[in-house]
Amino acid sequence: MKILIRGLGSIGLKYLEILQHFPVTHVDILSRFNVQKSYKFTTKQISKPDGVYDGVIISSSTQNHYTDLITLSNFSNRVLIEKPLFPQFTFDRKIEELINTNKVSPSYRDWE
Repeated sequence: MKILIRGLGSIGLKYLEILQHFPVTHVDILSRFNVQKSYKFTTKQISKPDGVYDGVIISSSTQNHYTDLITLSNFSNRVLIEKPLFPQFTFDRKIEELINTNKVSPSYRDWE
């Protein structure tokens, strides 16, 4: 399983730890912070997404969540966004389109 993590602050680091309990083989990381530890899977610091991912985790700053969602949903059908979703939530056409095309689901159960 190949995962992309956007944002490697304290929450992003927690997701790296959690991913060790899943059949993950590789994690690409889009962040200004570097990975300082070894994991059960390979990690790679990247400057832009590389191909298709089995899942994307958005753990960047809240003010970047919306833009990250719109951009990174093109690389996976499974996107997990750390809370809060957005500083101010406005249900707009882009979000509606992502939900209607099954790019975004309001449930974590789709990852099971």
